[in-house]
Amino acid sequence: MTPDIPDGELLKGKDAGEQVQHNRLVLDQFTKQAQPFAEKVDPAVNQKIFELIINTSGVNESDDLLDVACGPGLLTCAFARYVRSVAGIDLASEMIRWARFLAAAKNLSNVAWKIGDASALPYRDHRFTAVVTRYSFHHLLDPRVALSEMVRVCRPGGKIVVIDEYTPPDPERASLFNAMEKLRDPSHVKAFAISELAAMMEQAEISISRTESYDLEIDLEVQLKSSFPNEGDADQFRAAINEDLGVGRIGIGSSRAGDRVLLAYPTVIIVGRTK
Repeated sequence: MTPDIPDGELLKGKDAGEQVQHNRLVLDQFTKQAQPFAEKVDPAVNQKIFELIINTSGVNESDDLLDVACGPGLLTCAFARYVRSVAGIDLASEMIRWARFLAAAKNLSNVAWKIGDASALPYRDHRFTAVVTRYSFHHLLDPRVALSEMVRVCRPGGKIVVIDEYTPPDPERASLFNAMEKLRDPSHVKAFAISELAAMMEQAEISISRTESYDLEIDLEVQLKSSFPNEGDADQFRAAINEDLGVGRIGIGSSRAGDRVLLAYPTVIIVGRTK
């Protein structure tokens, strides 16, 4: 049994004003990130990762799937060929614009899109048989709210899939990981250790059935150009990553490939079933 998450580990007690302010920050970041986000990872790398996610999720042609915080629809469109129907929802209209373009380019007819908030999903109870979210929890003030919404719109016995970057279990290294990610992307709130994510799902009465992990490899400069950090923060991030080469203190993998520095973000896929 995984440990409970201490209340202090999540940004609880935030009022509506703080939520609105944070949503504005996320919208600002992801409106600017829409195109570079869609293009920053090599398509062949994405294809390999998407195959792992789809195989791990256990979805099939009878599933109606929802992709929460779908971004430019990369994973949504990958799922579309394996399920009966798929819906993608994102807070940023620019992300949905790119998602619509991608679905049209792939000639997909079983995909629907909405602009909306993960903390208040505009769908009826038990609408879907599978609900997935990728790289969203670390941007949320309280991901438990979004997770409860994912459970609400999923049918009893349905699949819940949470995919996110994760921190080392050591609190000091986890704190450094999050400080670095906040430098790179001001909309970052908190990434969690795998045990914390698992505990969050169990507290939402999701029975975990499978866990897999992978490293998402991204060129350092490509990552910075697609993240829009505050003035001066890109230089701090770059310097810290270069200092950490061969050390591994931060928790974000890094290596040299000629003149390039490659980042490797540890990512977990947790699959569970609703009760």
